[in-house]
Amino acid sequence: MFKKILTAIENHGLLYVLIAGTGLLIVWNYKSIVEWLWTTIQAAAIVKSHEATIGDLRAEIHELRLKLEDYNKMLMNHTATIARLEERIIQSAKNRVKDKYEESNN
Repeated sequence: MFKKILTAIENHGLLYVLIAGTGLLIVWNYKSIVEWLWTTIQAAAIVKSHEATIGDLRAEIHELRLKLEDYNKMLMNHTATIARLEERIIQSAKNRVKDKYEESNN
């Protein structure tokens, strides 16, 4: 086999034999090369699709974070209002008890 290759190089030249050998390898491995290319194209399409989905999810997360900040502000305001109302209720109860105590002593 090696002698045949050397004879081909002598008759046609090294470049021709290399090109012919490369061509034979491509033809011989055609199916696996095509499968590899098809798989690569599919993977690229999937990645592109996922990039779009990820972009949409990031936008949605941003919107949800803004809503969460708004709800947290509302919750803090309501908590402060509840605390003030509790303080008023406690103060009113103390005043009533004090008034009843003073009435009972008079």
